[in-house]
Amino acid sequence: MMTTRVLPLLALLAYLPFRALAASTQGECPTVDLNSGCTGDDCGNQLWWLGALIYMGGSICINFGSNVVRLSHEKLKKIPVHQQPPIYKRYLWMTGFLIFFSGNIFNFVGFMFGAQSLLVALGSVQFVSNLLFARFINKEHITRRSVIATCAIVLGNVFIVVFGSKDDNTYGLDGLKCLVTTNIPFIIYFCFKIVCTICMQALYMFINRKIMKSPSTTPDGFAKFVPFAFAAVSTMIGSTSVGIGKSESGIVLVQFSGQATPLYTPWPWLMFACFLCLVGFWLYRLNKALKQYDALFIIPVMQALWLFFGVIGGGIFFEEFTSMKTLNLCFFTVGMIILLCGVLTLSPASFPSTEVEEDITGGVTRIASIRDFKSHPEYTRVDSGPKVTVIRQPSFSSV
Repeated sequence: MMTTRVLPLLALLAYLPFRALAASTQGECPTVDLNSGCTGDDCGNQLWWLGALIYMGGSICINFGSNVVRLSHEKLKKIPVHQQPPIYKRYLWMTGFLIFFSGNIFNFVGFMFGAQSLLVALGSVQFVSNLLFARFINKEHITRRSVIATCAIVLGNVFIVVFGSKDDNTYGLDGLKCLVTTNIPFIIYFCFKIVCTICMQALYMFINRKIMKSPSTTPDGFAKFVPFAFAAVSTMIGSTSVGIGKSESGIVLVQFSGQATPLYTPWPWLMFACFLCLVGFWLYRLNKALKQYDALFIIPVMQALWLFFGVIGGGIFFEEFTSMKTLNLCFFTVGMIILLCGVLTLSPASFPSTEVEEDITGGVTRIASIRDFKSHPEYTRVDSGPKVTVIRQPSFSSV
């Protein structure tokens, strides 16, 4: 598939704008002082609360837009394929993505006033809103398990916010190229993330192929892993746009302050082009995930992984963890562990028994979950021209 072939290239593309700035630098990376007339200990981060409010509002918009897109997909399922409107007439779908896009703009503005590790963690407000939106927009049942999992995720992020760094340094082009060439932990982290992305995608493809060939003998655990792998690959690549967006917001602030004119150089525009590519990839994968999986499962998982990689990536690249004391770092780690436990709790407990007729190339295709194949051995993978009996990833019910 073309998408899987370009995944490593997209991951490397996220690093290109920073690497293009590379030059030999020594010493501490320079920052831009935007509070020259300010005095006091809290001068450097006096507006972090404004960034937090803006970012939380943007996060709620993103989650609301995701659920509107999901509602659009659910309504389309009730319409025969040949009667479905073209994409430019799917007004509900376009409205959802417009809200989603607006939320990202709010997040970009919020990055101008606060540290990435703090603001991304505050995005946990989405998990509260997701329960309400999924219930009242998509009419999905909220179980006690999903409520407990959401509370655990929020609790973990409370630890992250309380004990995380609230320092916010603004970097110009010189500061960014210094971080790229001298921040060894970030280089190691980024290379590790690329390797994990490739391995996770390879496992995703291997398990899918195994399900296709031997559905009746495929363990249910394999099918549980598939949506998680899909979400992990999507977020490991897509979340890189957070760091680029944070960097771009700093460059815009420097431009507005009048201390320098970085927007007159090609580097910010190259970074912006890469940012658009990564956001486009994220939107494509999010749209695909909402078509295949239950919103109560896939939205929290993708957002939690997005939050995780966003916090870690920002804390390492912008050196936000260096100002944290040992006690703060310990409780910060506890918060991340609680968050991951909440995500694991969201894993689907069972598979639905559903058989759906779906169109591939104008013909009808039988699609069933793994359990359907185990209970109906007459269903096998049979190629017959445009018609083929295949397996779709289970559309998980509420957990």
